[in-house]
Amino acid sequence: MKLIEGMKMTDFERDISFFEALDEKNFSLAHQLYEEGVARLDDAHISGHFWLRNQRIYLAIAEKEMDLVKELAQANLVLAREHSQAEEFFLRELQPVALRQVADVEREAGNYQQALEFLEEEASLLFEYNESQLVGNTYEQAYLHFLMGDMELAEQEMRKVLKEAARIEFPYLEASANRVLGEITKECSYFERAKELYLEVDDQISAQEVEQMVEAVAKQ
Repeated sequence: MKLIEGMKMTDFERDISFFEALDEKNFSLAHQLYEEGVARLDDAHISGHFWLRNQRIYLAIAEKEMDLVKELAQANLVLAREHSQAEEFFLRELQPVALRQVADVEREAGNYQQALEFLEEEASLLFEYNESQLVGNTYEQAYLHFLMGDMELAEQEMRKVLKEAARIEFPYLEASANRVLGEITKECSYFERAKELYLEVDDQISAQEVEQMVEAVAKQ
């Protein structure tokens, strides 16, 4: 986002600029924008602290500081849980986000069962109208079963994701489900469909990765 020099950014503009800096791998600017957010934040604005820490988590992931990611994700989960009994917003909106963050950290650390437990807790807090979040949660659980070697359950759940992602028009998730089903079944049709969908959402890197998987299967 280009702003006139000397004009002060709104919080919304700062947020957009932060994520643009991350996308461009301009980490020094991302740090600067994060610190500006910290300086502006009212100590009493609890949800503001949550979302700002969430930005710091994304920055730490980008810089591969996984110990810091775990520390920050746990802090966000503690914050959300502390306030969830008093405010429905923290229970239904922030706690699921925090649980997903911690689950992602545990998955990356290879603690698959622990990650699965956090995802199951997240699913219990999601409303039926949060369709994209519910389908995303099903995908993450199915992927963990895949990583744990339970291919039958992983395939069964991924097929559910495939159906629901298509129904709610969530092409990236549909692509990811096709990709995992390709890895499970070794059927190139899944990889080819995944590639089509990744290209549809302009994810060139994932499309190239899937193309390499097709080539690997063809050589077997």
